[in-house]
Amino acid sequence: MSVLPCRVDHYKQRTFDASGLWQGAEREEFLREENEWVAEADKDIDRVRAKEQARGRVHAGVIEEIGASHYKNDTGNKESPHIVLRRNDGTTETVWGCLAA
Repeated sequence: MSVLPCRVDHYKQRTFDASGLWQGAEREEFLREENEWVAEADKDIDRVRAKEQARGRVHAGVIEEIGASHYKNDTGNKESPHIVLRRNDGTTETVWGCLAA
């Protein structure tokens, strides 16, 4: 019976982002590339958020009410879930068709 040699490396730390798999220059290059990717992703998220805010699709404020009532409070419309938000400037906004989790 032959025994195949097996190398077990318990020294290298395994991490979620795999940065512990390499040492020295290889590790530094991996982290540099990963950080560049994350920075670009953050910029993309900021661009999308700005576009959505310009379109009026991003709502921010403190939730004052969660419920359901006739859409736009018109009894001719079906009931729709809604959230009432109080904005920083003191005004309120009703967001129709959405529920808070």
